[in-house]
Amino acid sequence: MRKPFPHNVSSGTGKGRQTVIALLAGAVFVGSALAGNMTFPADASGNTVKVVARSGFDDSQITAGDPFADGDIVYAPLSTPGDPNSVSLRGNVVTVRDGNIVSSPDGATHVVGGGDWGLTGTAEVLGNTLNVAGGMHGKTGIVILFGGMSRGIGPVVGNTVTVTGGDVSGMVYGGYSPRGIAGRNRVTAISTTISGIIYGSATAKGNADDSMVNVTDSNIRGTVYGSRSWIGNASGNRVTMTGGGINGTVFGGYAPRGNADNNTVHVADTRINGGISSGQSSRGSASRNMITAINATIGEGGFISGGTSSEGSTNDNVVTVKGGAVNETVFGGYSTGGNANGNTVTVTDGAVNGTLFGGNSPRGSANGNVLSLKNAAVGTTITGGWGATSAMGNVVTLSGQTLFTSKTDVLGGAGGGTVSGNALTLDRFRQTGEGGVKDVHGFDKLSFIGITAGQRAPVLTATGTVDLAGSRTTLRFDGEPANVRLIDAPKFIMTGATIDDVIYGENRYRFHWDTTGSAVLSGTSPINQ
Repeated sequence: MRKPFPHNVSSGTGKGRQTVIALLAGAVFVGSALAGNMTFPADASGNTVKVVARSGFDDSQITAGDPFADGDIVYAPLSTPGDPNSVSLRGNVVTVRDGNIVSSPDGATHVVGGGDWGLTGTAEVLGNTLNVAGGMHGKTGIVILFGGMSRGIGPVVGNTVTVTGGDVSGMVYGGYSPRGIAGRNRVTAISTTISGIIYGSATAKGNADDSMVNVTDSNIRGTVYGSRSWIGNASGNRVTMTGGGINGTVFGGYAPRGNADNNTVHVADTRINGGISSGQSSRGSASRNMITAINATIGEGGFISGGTSSEGSTNDNVVTVKGGAVNETVFGGYSTGGNANGNTVTVTDGAVNGTLFGGNSPRGSANGNVLSLKNAAVGTTITGGWGATSAMGNVVTLSGQTLFTSKTDVLGGAGGGTVSGNALTLDRFRQTGEGGVKDVHGFDKLSFIGITAGQRAPVLTATGTVDLAGSRTTLRFDGEPANVRLIDAPKFIMTGATIDDVIYGENRYRFHWDTTGSAVLSGTSPINQ
């Protein structure tokens, strides 16, 4: 087997065509890998590799084996403890156009912008670039693309992979480090098909923060992660998808044992068969994440969750759905063991066939969540907040023409603890569909905005029970106040329900509920009396 390649490579350019390429100016084939630089140990910066195919598979192979050695594959000796392996790999560029790789049948072929292959390496892998145009295939096995990667503990930061056109039969990493940080890496996919997973950044033990994945008019058959850390945090990441589709799930940040906070997912005109979770953790928090879905279709079994955690809090997440359809549940925040407070869900001109929760916590609190629907269609339950310990101060707002079914419950707050201070606002709301909602309960405050005196149709129709016990209702008329039909239902619970006085012009109008769900005018008096 050949000796390791020269240690210090500061510049160099290589071009290779036909079936076999072996570039020594900062680019080597090592153990089925094409890399912009590899060090054992060394410094390698600012190198460029270009691989340009003419046409057809035979004219564009990149062979994993080294023709200068005995056997099929050459792999360099790995760093061992005590090696002086603190190095820098920065600013290298690898460009592959119309590349087909004869992969090792025993594993994957790696194409790397910049990589430290020492198991104990501390090399800084910074600002390297891998460009792939026209696809990349493995005749056997799969292809794995890395903007930057390390097998040691060094940071992998600011690396980029761009894939344009064609198909890639494998996975893509903006940056990967098993034990170091992996941050500010980026993957861009344009008009391509990728058969595997995309990671903006990935690390087993470090933090994976502030990374980005941009996908345009592409089909992704696996899952997309803005970043993933198995033990550390995955926060501040962003995923943007426009057009195309994905068979898996989109995660902004995924951190089973760390925090997944402040991530953003934006999808538009895209079909997603799995779902969207902007921040997801098992033991940590998943808070202050954001999802925007515009004219997107979340397929059968798909879901949307701003923040999801098994043990941590999922607070202050924001989910916005404009147009499109979601076939299953939408959560602002969901935590099985922590709290789900202060989340916001807005659905405008879209359809949700499953349930909607502002916040949901089977063991904690779900307080201060906001759920708004305008010109929407909803299949089952709408809940401002469901909390085992408390569900307080949640707000549900319905406006425009919204379609409900007879299976739709409208709940302000629910759960096993304190349920209080929840509000329902019907703002120029016009209910469509047959039968209306099923049950309405868990509200202490009701507001009817934009109602017209003498209107024939009720504002809200229910097929089950409407529980208004102990509630206060405010009315805002378009015009002079008078008797008005507000709710139609076969059963009401009205104990202690009141209607605030209405001020109009110089007069005060007093109302009360009757047993049919109407606001009945009791009398008027001048404001100054």
